[in-house]
Amino acid sequence: MTLIGSADPSAPRSYTLRGVALIATASMVAAISLLATPLSANAATAAASHPSAVVPAIAVGRLAPQGCTANGTTPTCHLYAMAGTTSVLGAPIPIWGFSSTGAAETATAPGPLLVVNQGDTVTVTLHNELAGQQVSLAFPGQPTTAFTAGLSAQAEEVGVAQGATATYTFSAARAGTFIYEAGHTANGTRQVAMGLAGALVVLPPAVPVVPATDPPSETHNAYGVVRDYPDTTYDDDAVVVLSEIDPALNAAPATFDMRKFAPAYRLINGKPFPETDPISTDQGHRVLLRYVNVGSQSHAMSLLGADQTQVAQGGHATQYAETEVIASVDPGVTLDTLVTMPSGPESKVTLFEAAGRLDNNGQTTTDPLSFAFGGMLTFLDTAAPLPNDDVVGPVSSSISVTPNPSNGLSDVTVTADLSDATTGGSNVDQAEIVIDDAVTTGPGFGTPMTGAFGSVNVAGATGTITTTVLEG
Repeated sequence: MTLIGSADPSAPRSYTLRGVALIATASMVAAISLLATPLSANAATAAASHPSAVVPAIAVGRLAPQGCTANGTTPTCHLYAMAGTTSVLGAPIPIWGFSSTGAAETATAPGPLLVVNQGDTVTVTLHNELAGQQVSLAFPGQPTTAFTAGLSAQAEEVGVAQGATATYTFSAARAGTFIYEAGHTANGTRQVAMGLAGALVVLPPAVPVVPATDPPSETHNAYGVVRDYPDTTYDDDAVVVLSEIDPALNAAPATFDMRKFAPAYRLINGKPFPETDPISTDQGHRVLLRYVNVGSQSHAMSLLGADQTQVAQGGHATQYAETEVIASVDPGVTLDTLVTMPSGPESKVTLFEAAGRLDNNGQTTTDPLSFAFGGMLTFLDTAAPLPNDDVVGPVSSSISVTPNPSNGLSDVTVTADLSDATTGGSNVDQAEIVIDDAVTTGPGFGTPMTGAFGSVNVAGATGTITTTVLEG
C-alpha cells in the first residue's frame, strides 16, 4: 500500500473512491476503491432455495443453425460493423464489432456466431456503420468457386464507406469451423484487431443409425463419415474464439501504430478469466472444441484432467487423428479437437493457455510479486453454473470512512451502498475493498466486505481495513 503524505498536516486532501471524492485532513491518507461482483439472478435464487448447491446448467449439446434468417437452404445473414463498448473486469473498453441487428449497443467482439448447414447457399450482407472506415468481408476457407457475389478486388480491397452495404453469396459446400473477418482494405488488420471478426460453422447432415432403431436415431459427426478418416462423433459443441485487446489500440484505433501492438488482455469468447463462461457438459460426453483464433498472436491451448485429439485444421478434416497435450492455434487459424470427459463424479477439466500468460494486464494478488490468474482460462464443467451475461459490476454510493481523518493507528471501517439495478439487474453477491490501486489488484484479493448480500440493492455493506494492512 502506498501512503500519501502532506507537507502541511492541516491542508485538506481529496482522493477518489470509485468516482466519489472524499476530503481528509490527516497527514497521511490511503486511496481506497470498491469492487463488487454480480451473481446472476437465476443462480442466486437457486442458491437461496438450495443452500448447499446451485442448480447446474444442462450440457450445451450440439450446435444448431443460428445468426441468420432461415429460408430453407438459403439463409440470409446481416453483419453491421459498428463502434461499441465491451466490459473487461468491469472497465469499459471501446471496440469495433459486428451486430446482427444494427441496434445501438449491440456490437460485440468477437461478432455473432454464424451457423449454417452444409449445402446451404448463404448470403451475408455487410452494413458499414463505422465513421471514416472502408470495410469489406473475408471468408477464409471458402474457395473462390463457391462465391456468386461479393468476391472481387473491388469488394475486398476497397470495401464500402459508412452507410453503404455489400452482399456476399457463397455455397457452404464443406463442413467445418471457419472465420469471417474484416477484409483486405487498407485498415483491415486494424479492424480485425479492434474486433471485426467472428466464427462461422458449417454443419454436416446427421447420419441415421444402421440398422434402424425404433424410434429412429442419428449420429452427429463434425466432418461427416469419411472412409479411412477418424471418427468425429460428439455430444457437445464448444466454439472457443481466441482474441486479444491492447487498450492503447482501442483508445485510439485510427492513429495507433500497429507495430506496437502489445496485448494486455487475452480473451476466450470476448472475456478474460475470471469472467469466462464455463463449457457445460456431462460425464462421459465427447466435447468438440472448435478453436477460432481471430487474434494477432499464436495461442497454445492445453487441458488439465483430460486429453484432446486434433481432428481438423482450417476446416479440413485430418486423415490421422493426433492426441495432443497442447494445441497450438496460429492467428487466423481454426482447429478442432475432441475431448472425452471423465466418467464418475462431477468434474472440471481446465482449458487454458499454456504459455505463462495467465494474467490480466499484470494484475497481482495481495503479493505484488504474484500475478492474479486471468487471461485464457475456463473449464469444461459437468456441473457448470447457469450462464450469466451481466459482466458490468454494481455501482457503489454513499461511501463513508470511519474514522476520517485517520492517523493509521486504529482500524478503519468503510461503509457503502451497492446496486446493480442500472448495470445488469443481477443480485450483488459479494464486494471487496482494494487499497491504492484497483487496476493492478486482481479480483478476489481485496479486503472482503460483509452485508445483506443476495439482492440487487445492498445497503450498508461494511469492510474493515486493519492496522496491519495500513502498515503494509
